[in-house]
Amino acid sequence: MMNTYLDTNQLLRAEADHLLSLGLFDILQQHCDVTVVGSYALNLMTWRDLDLYGDATDVDLESIYDIVNGITPIYHPVWFEGKEDRMSDRRCFFVGFETDLLGTGRWNVDIWFFEREILDQQHADLTRLQQEITQDIQQTILRLKTTLCMRGDYGKTIQSIHLYDAVINHHLTTVNQIDAWMSTQIETSSPSVPG
Repeated sequence: MMNTYLDTNQLLRAEADHLLSLGLFDILQQHCDVTVVGSYALNLMTWRDLDLYGDATDVDLESIYDIVNGITPIYHPVWFEGKEDRMSDRRCFFVGFETDLLGTGRWNVDIWFFEREILDQQHADLTRLQQEITQDIQQTILRLKTTLCMRGDYGKTIQSIHLYDAVINHHLTTVNQIDAWMSTQIETSSPSVPG
């Protein structure tokens, strides 16, 4: 019998590959090095959400305007946001959009441009998580993410980094355990790996 969670993950990764192949990498790489991160990079996709990080070293608002002008005619966003921001008192840029272009459901795409120091820490965190996620952990996280998404909590009261910590470091395997654990956690404003 096939694993529905793994099947969904593979289907969403294939859709994400198609979405990226339409030119997003080319548009972004005209301005900086860019990496796909989050649930795609961790092989933990449960919904149509794609996160990318770019190096903000040579990015400015003019670059963001150019990126926006490249994205809109190809991806026909139904929602769009582009801004200069601050994270941990560091300059960063954000471009986010939603598109129905593939006809399979609405995709959310978030692109963050960080200064090198923050980007290096984010990549180190991502690499560590990739090494810690075994096949059993992957299946547990996919099952829990799916349930929490359907319940409407995921991405709102429970972020990816919380769920990954709960499963990997605290060995929690049920939604009830996650709920009880989350009630004891103090929110932080530090950057985390999206996903």
